[in-house]
Amino acid sequence: MDLDALTRALADGDEAEFAQLLWFVPDDELAGPRGTELLETAARAGRAEAVRELVHLRDVDASRPWTDGVDAVGWAAERGLVDVLRSLLSGPGKELVLHRRALRAARAALAADPTGPEARRAVISMLEFDLGLFRSPDGLMARALVHADPDHPDWDEALLVLALRADRELVDWACARVLDAPSLAARRFALDALFHLGLGISFLDDGAAGNGWPDFTHAAVAFLRPLLDTEQDPYALKTVLYALQEHGWRDHRATLPHLGHVDATVRSAAVNAAAGALLPPTTEWDQELVAALLHRAEDQDPTVRRVTAEVFVYALAHRDDVDPRILAAVLHLADDPAPDVRAAATHALYRSRQDTPALRAVLTRRLDDSGVVIDIRIQAAGALAARGDQRGRAVLDGISRGFTNHRSPGDGTMGDVRHMLRTYGVPNGW
Repeated sequence: MDLDALTRALADGDEAEFAQLLWFVPDDELAGPRGTELLETAARAGRAEAVRELVHLRDVDASRPWTDGVDAVGWAAERGLVDVLRSLLSGPGKELVLHRRALRAARAALAADPTGPEARRAVISMLEFDLGLFRSPDGLMARALVHADPDHPDWDEALLVLALRADRELVDWACARVLDAPSLAARRFALDALFHLGLGISFLDDGAAGNGWPDFTHAAVAFLRPLLDTEQDPYALKTVLYALQEHGWRDHRATLPHLGHVDATVRSAAVNAAAGALLPPTTEWDQELVAALLHRAEDQDPTVRRVTAEVFVYALAHRDDVDPRILAAVLHLADDPAPDVRAAATHALYRSRQDTPALRAVLTRRLDDSGVVIDIRIQAAGALAARGDQRGRAVLDGISRGFTNHRSPGDGTMGDVRHMLRTYGVPNGW
């Protein structure tokens, strides 16, 4: 095992390179002290995905003591490293004794320093849920409001636990808290909870979904929809838009007033919420709504432009009746100065059936675009190959020769592209 190379990948934050290097390490080399040493290095570097790779996929024992007898799960719990701890606890067949040990460590550390910035409350929320110790929604909200920061893990983990328990009772609780919130932060958390309870539908089993979804979603939409007309707080307004979308709302025209909002986060949320209006089998588009979305393709904020490129995939994928204005906008976005915007637009073109000289020219420029990830370059090459352009086929072959195993960056996308080419019988056309 080349421990130095693996350690360098961790230090550089290149977890894809780490996974690729780890592929060549035999299991028996990871079963003993060297595997524990590598796990400690990954955890101390804060590389949660690398920790998961070692524990969940390669069976490195997270219960084995580290250097100087340090307990891995206790160390992560005391520091509030919720993602690292989640990965340490991801090993197959692990007893809940590690969860209980971590919970004791987190509670003790929080009691010793209740005002510290560490995400110990997030750790406690996660572990309590895993152990079946359900905290009340008000108790979870109280934890989130200690720092009152939507970017803090304490806030995120409280929302995740609520989402995992999503039901009508929690929807009613969140609606009530929006109305009686004692502070702006509390109101924002309650609206975030309604959004995440919509996301939580995906965690329900089929039986619960079949019995609970209509009542669940209708109650949330009935409460949230009037807020579109009255909400003044930009954070709350963008959350309402996301929440409505997650609860199955389809009144896309109601997004129009917000597509030009002064706050970029609201504009992005409105673009997302309007996306469903472009989905097939829609036969006639709302031209005023399409015009407003096209305007967002020229937005000064790159995030708004990226989101717009992402939603335009609905107007391009598997459709022959593409609005030429939308195709022109996506072609323009595929040459955007921001790499994320170029990537989103290129993906939309990859999903499209259209074929024009301008489209091929844009795809060709993405073949050696170092600013976008390899997956996007592969999609650009695949889109060219699908149109019978040999430049795309040559790039696909060259990238494929550089792969060493299925953990190589881009391997999954390459498989999708190859499948697409086989399915459509390219180069004989779509």
